[in-house]
Amino acid sequence: MIKTQLLILEAQSIDLIKNSFIENFSISTTSFGLTSSVLIHLIYKTNLEIPIVFIDTGFHFDETIDYYKTIDSKYQKLDFIKISADMNTSKFLNKYGKEIYNKDPNFCCNFNKVDPFNSYLENKRIRIWYAAVRKSQSLSRNSLNHQVEINEDLLKIHPLLLWTEKEIIAYIRENSLPIHPLKSKGYGSIGCYPCTKIGKGRTGRWGKLEKTECGLHLKNSHHKYTKNVHR
Repeated sequence: MIKTQLLILEAQSIDLIKNSFIENFSISTTSFGLTSSVLIHLIYKTNLEIPIVFIDTGFHFDETIDYYKTIDSKYQKLDFIKISADMNTSKFLNKYGKEIYNKDPNFCCNFNKVDPFNSYLENKRIRIWYAAVRKSQSLSRNSLNHQVEINEDLLKIHPLLLWTEKEIIAYIRENSLPIHPLKSKGYGSIGCYPCTKIGKGRTGRWGKLEKTECGLHLKNSHHKYTKNVHR
């Protein structure tokens, strides 16, 4: 029964990707988190030229970079693109302080993740953006639809929106897909190492702060691709 359900989910997700694809103006993002291989595998199966964009914040776990290399090696036909902020990590910490990610995590996320991605969207004139967010991941994501109009030029697509965690894990096992090495150590969600702890689901992200999103998947973060200014 689970195999049949997985085949249905796979077909629905692939159809959504194919039906929304715009050649030369479509991309997917990946954080190389715990289960990032699922959307990457689905994109691979479409046979469409959809670059996979990885935003290197400079604060990723070593295991995340290893996971990136593993997936890159497995899917050599896909175009993996790594982008980052204009300022490297060392200069960033020297300028804003070594505890900036604790003192002002929103600024840190905006500077190292949201702003570089907004610049990429604008420079490449991207019109379709595929992301692996799911309703079951958090309250803020539970209200999302399969398609979200970010602005008049950009449509965001969520091919995995209705997949459950159980279905994600089953699909990974059924297709022998790579999984992030930190999952076996108790991490339920993976982000940057200063703000990620062991915990169920996304409970290990940003500790006791009210913050629940890096900002990349907040609709107003990409309105006309405006950049954030610190204080």
